[in-house]
Amino acid sequence: MIKVNKQFKKFLYIDGVSSRDLVLALVADKKVTNKKIVKNGTRTEKLVNAIFNYLAGASINGIIVAQGAGSFSQVRIICVVANALAYAQQIKLTTVPVNTNLEQVSQRLSRLKWSKLILPKYNGPGVGQ
Repeated sequence: MIKVNKQFKKFLYIDGVSSRDLVLALVADKKVTNKKIVKNGTRTEKLVNAIFNYLAGASINGIIVAQGAGSFSQVRIICVVANALAYAQQIKLTTVPVNTNLEQVSQRLSRLKWSKLILPKYNGPGVGQ
């Protein structure tokens, strides 16, 4: 487990599995800022551009990915994009359950388990059958 350094100030939150829309937000300690919903943003051809346009050069210290439901392929694609961005920026990642409220995420930043790589977690239809 990697501990979050106190220098971490701003985190990118990505939720592309709870609907067809992509939810992006910047999360800081106990505060959610600049939440944006990109209509049909989870479509593969829009995902990377939506994230990079949203960040527009902003400096982030970590990435938080919502996981658990949604399309099996979309869960994997979002993980690949988040892992690639984190690797390129040399920042850490973590996941949260898709039903976690953004305000709850901002309150729990210091307790999240950070790592260099996240793996897809899918709990949608067909799991456990």
